[in-house]
Amino acid sequence: MPDRAYTDIGFEKTEWTTGYDGIIYSPSGNRIKVTPEDGYTFYVTRSDGKEKVLKPETNWSLWHSMENEKWYYRSIRDKNEIDISTLRVEKK
Repeated sequence: MPDRAYTDIGFEKTEWTTGYDGIIYSPSGNRIKVTPEDGYTFYVTRSDGKEKVLKPETNWSLWHSMENEKWYYRSIRDKNEIDISTLRVEKK
């Protein structure tokens, strides 16, 4: 990913290409992709109350939309909206 993808939103690429407290952040246009670093698992609750588990091997991510300031599980779709305040990051 080009440096500009990070610097355009105030990140320095060198600070975000590796995990930070078990979380890997990757900007993508007007979205930020968040994935667990190897050895970590995410637990988060969708807006319908269902808990979702995200491990590095699932190849799914959490997404933040900078357009509407909401968070999503797997893809930016209304049915995948999550409450980011419920996010737990646990080391295996």
